[in-house]
Amino acid sequence: MYSLARLAGAFLLLSSLLVACSDGVETEPIDEGADAEDAGARRASPDGAADAADDEVDAPAGDAGVEAGGDDEPPIVGELQTCQASYYQSGSKTANGESFDPNGMTAAHRTLAFNTRLRVTNKANGKSVDVRINDRGPFGSSRRCLDLARGAFAAIAPLSAGVITVEYGTLAN
Repeated sequence: MYSLARLAGAFLLLSSLLVACSDGVETEPIDEGADAEDAGARRASPDGAADAADDEVDAPAGDAGVEAGGDDEPPIVGELQTCQASYYQSGSKTANGESFDPNGMTAAHRTLAFNTRLRVTNKANGKSVDVRINDRGPFGSSRRCLDLARGAFAAIAPLSAGVITVEYGTLAN
């Protein structure tokens, strides 16, 4: 069964497409950038040092996900969601049958369709990463809505953070 928010998002997308097609006027995507107050924020470790370099993981070239930040980024469609996100790094197969890549730019969500692409933004520092849904989860906590592969999490936060508050939106195809 579809949630009300999902149906409302689909309705908004469909209605905006119909309006854009019916009158011949092109529309520009809304810039969904980080708040100005978040732009300069930087998370420090308990001892006051900046993010530890050994917490970062490089994603392999050619992965299906792409770190956000380029000029040719696809726009976010629909409504932005805010929740807690964590990461995972073990497993052999994902729910859609792929081999799990802990360094990949992928994520698990309870209900989103496989291959849905999301832009996930760390609310604390404004860093974003584009991921692809290929697994189910997280399980055990209703506050967490995303489990990011370790590589995707490391692109936006130190692994030592464990759980972060994120904002995410579905990317246009």
